Amino acid sequence: MGGRGEGGECAAALPGQDGMLAEMAQAIRRNELIMYYQPKIRLDTREVVGFEALVRWQHGRKGLIGPYHFVPAVEGSPLLAAFTDKTIELALGQCALWQARGHFLKIAINISARMLEDDEFVPRLLRQLAFYEVPAARISLELTETALLVNLAKGQAMVHQLRDHGVSLSIDDFGAGYTSFTYLREFMVPEIKLDCAFVTDLEVNRFNASLVRSLAMFCEALGADFVAEGVERRDDWPTLLGLGCRIAQGYSIARPMAGEDVLPWLREWAKPALALPA
Repeated sequence: MGGRGEGGECAAALPGQDGMLAEMAQAIRRNELIMYYQPKIRLDTREVVGFEALVRWQHGRKGLIGPYHFVPAVEGSPLLAAFTDKTIELALGQCALWQARGHFLKIAINISARMLEDDEFVPRLLRQLAFYEVPAARISLELTETALLVNLAKGQAMVHQLRDHGVSLSIDDFGAGYTSFTYLREFMVPEIKLDCAFVTDLEVNRFNASLVRSLAMFCEALGADFVAEGVERRDDWPTLLGLGCRIAQGYSIARPMAGEDVLPWLREWAKPALALPA
């Protein structure tokens, strides 16, 4: 839920938590939340396989604020459901605009573990999908790896319910928590995203390289996509491919961008000279 901070975003101190939550409640009503989108590509073919939707707050006085400055407080507050519904609404609205222009792009949307405890979450999501006429298969929901373990039985029931309706899930920031491989096998999540901390120094860090190779084999056995997050250098593309990781996301591909910039970026990306690694 959220995403990594982006250069140029406001890092000025926000009010205390109560004051910030009051402002966030107003921000939801005033449509001050916006979504940025970061692409994921196949490293071997350069095919764009989807975008991750990343929330930002366009604050009236402080400018653009990254998610790490407000998401943690929202996650522990009564605002979470309204905040989540708003971010999904924004992402689906953008997806519908792209569809209208003939671009059927898949979007991943971050949600909090607490939403798995909300019995009304799935019905609300299905209503939003119907309203925007976005097929369920066009979206996936990203949760951190520990999210499914907060309430294992509830998490399993929610995952099955979403899967029955065609909505897939993705495990985000894998490696930052303590998920058992047994749980991953039981949940049958179709995508696992490796935490960016393990993508650095692959050529000299034997542990990171071994982890990437092992997880690539594990995901292949599960039939799940394996995504490297935070890939900052194009020089790492051949290394990741050699270790079995074929999908990546990060600044070496593109920084998160506003929805209206996605289609122009896609046109530029399709140009062969720009799609080749440096």
